[in-house]
Amino acid sequence: MADIVQVSSVSHPAAIVLVDGIPVVGLLSYSVDDNSFFQANTFNFVVSLAAQVAPHDVNWWSQQTIVPIEIYGGFPVNPLNYSKADLSLEISGISDDIEIDFSAQTITITGRDLTSKLIDVKRATSFITQPLQPSNIVQKIAESVGLQTSIVPTNISVGAYTQIVKSIVESNATLWDIVCKLAQVVGYVAYTQGNTLYFHPKAQTAGNPYFFTWNHATSTYNSPTFNGTTLKFGRNGQAARDIKVTVMSVSTKGKHIITATTQKTRVKSKTAVKGGTDTGDSATNYTIVSKYALTQDQAQAIANAKAIELSLHEMRMETEAPADTALNSRRLITVRGTNTQCDQDYYPSSIVKSFSLDDGYRMTIHAKNASPDVEFSQ
Repeated sequence: MADIVQVSSVSHPAAIVLVDGIPVVGLLSYSVDDNSFFQANTFNFVVSLAAQVAPHDVNWWSQQTIVPIEIYGGFPVNPLNYSKADLSLEISGISDDIEIDFSAQTITITGRDLTSKLIDVKRATSFITQPLQPSNIVQKIAESVGLQTSIVPTNISVGAYTQIVKSIVESNATLWDIVCKLAQVVGYVAYTQGNTLYFHPKAQTAGNPYFFTWNHATSTYNSPTFNGTTLKFGRNGQAARDIKVTVMSVSTKGKHIITATTQKTRVKSKTAVKGGTDTGDSATNYTIVSKYALTQDQAQAIANAKAIELSLHEMRMETEAPADTALNSRRLITVRGTNTQCDQDYYPSSIVKSFSLDDGYRMTIHAKNASPDVEFSQ
């Protein structure tokens, strides 16, 4: 079966920006950066200064510090008559900076999604729960800042993990740091979407990738075709080398040193060496000394995860295309048709969707992955 080429079939995009629940007037443009996990998504939008009227006139804007923002975009059925229900929520957030430019006659508002509620708050009370499960702690943290939750319960065993979790929860850190560290301990991801904090096992929807398909020029079609506007790839030479990760820690009983190693090795038989022979460079070594007491399995899991994380920087893909509300940073991207090693899966690291009166509704994507011709060994 041929890959499905996804393109937006409607050419009349629309946008609505709500400021404290009220639609802004004179919207000129907006941009939303959907980052990968463990980061706040960011936004900015620009409105015409002359178009501002009460209750959000220019004087009102000049007095604001923190304003709740919602940005909606998409392709309504009727572009002349629509509401937020006809569009997709791009981001719910809070303003960080308001710039009033009298010479350009614009007001620019920038900010972050509701992850900022956790980033900007340091732990002031104990979030220790019974039972001592990361999912219960994250639930309690979310409730403390008024966020809804979508949490998959954790089930860690009592023992070595208990001291690790207690140390994380009682650390002098922001609430977001605590949530992220708890997620990393149990192999979860953490992010906010709308007014909801998600705390889920790390997984990609590999069964539902988003396809970008390049078709080379043929005798029938004199120019290549592509369901985007630009397509670019790169390979990082350092990340392409073999990688060896070693994790060291004191054992949970404190009697000896635990050591775990993972090596990422290129499968030589699958790689076509161009312009000479393999240089035979030795692996790049990384050593992690854990401040927590670990079991052998825990140390091995950390080494495995770090090796994969480092390898993901080898291959990168960049593209610009008409924006599609179906794509976000949690969806796998598959490239086909170049007939090179660039044809593979990629994990989005940034998807910037933008709307303007001049350029319409567009997206710029940065994604990355390891080359498919590597394997990991312990």
